[in-house]
Amino acid sequence: MVNGPHNDVSIWRRFILPFLFVLALFVALFLRRPDAEAPVSNSGVEEVAKQPAEMVLRGETMGTTYNIKLVPETLEQAQTWHTLQPKIDQRLEDINNLMSTYRPQSDISKLNANTSIEPVVLQEEFAKVVAASLNIGEQTGGAFDVTLGPLIALWGFDKGERRTTAPSTEEITSLKAFTGLDKISVNQNAFQKKDGRVQINLSGIAKGYGVDAVAALLRNAGVNNFMVEIGGEIFVQGKNSQASQWKLGVNRPTPEAGRYEIIETVALSKGGMATSGSYRNFFNEAGKRFHHIINPKTGQPVDHNLVSVTVVADTCMQADALATAAMVLGQAEFEKVLKAHYPNASAFFVHQNEQRFDAFKTANFPTLD
Repeated sequence: MVNGPHNDVSIWRRFILPFLFVLALFVALFLRRPDAEAPVSNSGVEEVAKQPAEMVLRGETMGTTYNIKLVPETLEQAQTWHTLQPKIDQRLEDINNLMSTYRPQSDISKLNANTSIEPVVLQEEFAKVVAASLNIGEQTGGAFDVTLGPLIALWGFDKGERRTTAPSTEEITSLKAFTGLDKISVNQNAFQKKDGRVQINLSGIAKGYGVDAVAALLRNAGVNNFMVEIGGEIFVQGKNSQASQWKLGVNRPTPEAGRYEIIETVALSKGGMATSGSYRNFFNEAGKRFHHIINPKTGQPVDHNLVSVTVVADTCMQADALATAAMVLGQAEFEKVLKAHYPNASAFFVHQNEQRFDAFKTANFPTLD
């Protein structure tokens, strides 16, 4: 019998189509099989691959930039964390409105303008940072002093015009009369000046506090692995995108803005890191360099060959303030402070001897092996 067109169609429908259907079903089921590199969690949410993607949030705050890295553990986190940035921006804006001396209507600007010696009730968060400043100031023997605002401005390192010549001894002495930690006190949220001319400046601690505040926001949002950096001040927690400790570079102290060369690498799973140095913010007069690190005892820039200190501590706020204190005290005295009051903290010191940099570190400084 000769096969006609009808028989061809019948064979196609009876044998070939069912075979193709079964084959397609098999392929579909195979492709939906959980892959060994992307396991399914108990909640049914597909996990991110073994080396999860890194989310980066960038913005501006406190006269500088911020850089935040998040390592999601699930696809659900990766899909929802983009909503965090507006909350981060608002959190930093709130801190600026409390502690920025560059904002005339900030709480700190209003406090500085108030010449009363009667107690003033501060917003709780503001009072907390001032109290922490006084505590660190006391433990560093006055090396960290938030009342130096007028002297910092006198030397031209505040928001005013930059100087090209050093102020006179008389000018320095007149301002030193109303600086010093003994000129202010904080009792719970009540702040009091002992001299109405006192002004405070939190530039040596507020940025670190801002980093910690963002870190707390991330933790509350369920983020376990992250790095927060604001203008070089850092806090990390958990693991990086390679499932290992965060690797943080310490810059070689070079005066050229925008030039970065790593002199040491830190490996850290949790903690804050901050660097203070005398190599970027300065002016020269008659061959002598005057930088922005003011010695509270003399009212003048510190004069030694320590040009950079990096501190790792439990919080970035602590690291920020301690790095400034270290630049004032010098290596030997600062190591005594760490031993007495901050056993968990560590430091990396860079001294300049003519054109050579010599680096030293405390035994517990967490460098990369």
